[in-house]
Amino acid sequence: MKNWKEEFSRRLETVDALTIEPLMQEITACLGFDHYAYGATRVNGATRPDAAIHSNYPEAWLSLYRSRGYHRIDPVVQQCLASPLPVSWRCDSPDPGHRGFWEEAQRHGLRHGWSHACRNVSGCVGMLSLVRRGREIDRQQLQEHEPRLVWLLQVLHSRMAACVRAPAGSHEAQVLSAREIEVLQWSAEGKSAGDLATILGISERTVNFHVHQAMQKLNAPNKISAVYRAAVKGVLGPGLQNMC
Repeated sequence: MKNWKEEFSRRLETVDALTIEPLMQEITACLGFDHYAYGATRVNGATRPDAAIHSNYPEAWLSLYRSRGYHRIDPVVQQCLASPLPVSWRCDSPDPGHRGFWEEAQRHGLRHGWSHACRNVSGCVGMLSLVRRGREIDRQQLQEHEPRLVWLLQVLHSRMAACVRAPAGSHEAQVLSAREIEVLQWSAEGKSAGDLATILGISERTVNFHVHQAMQKLNAPNKISAVYRAAVKGVLGPGLQNMC
């Protein structure tokens, strides 16, 4: 770990929305964690803020988080936005309003985490979380890693904040078929493959085929990431560019 910063500095300087996932998974593992999540947001005066989110959280947790509107009660987000200091997760919080949230998070393998938020001069807020399902993060390990984690957030935010208002592109619109776009649009509304099979009058296997094709064309590791990438490019329609 002695040359950790030197090893990743150059690679982080060139990271973009399409290359962040593999690099962040490598860094996450190097630091002894299983999962990461980085999000950048800027309130745009509309109903919802513009947001760019990248993570390798379990897809089942991401779907549950979105469908239940957990962003409104997420205690980690609340603490990070209220404090300039890093936050160590407390899954044993006595707050009854957070109990169900933490039980579900732990059920999906998100048990012990570290999170921190920062803001740039334009008002864009970035937040990084590193999480693992195994042993707790002890004080010694936190003291060792925290400078690296804070530095990582600063570098990520300086590179990725621009993606919050990513301009709509045309390449994906040309590549994705009408059916692939339709499937991603319904997926963005929280519909499962079974739901889509009924709605579109096709088999669940065909739905999954179109999802897989869209993931390949967008170079996305999972369905949630494919929906996000298509949305920020404007492929799914202007109403979904502000999805969060």
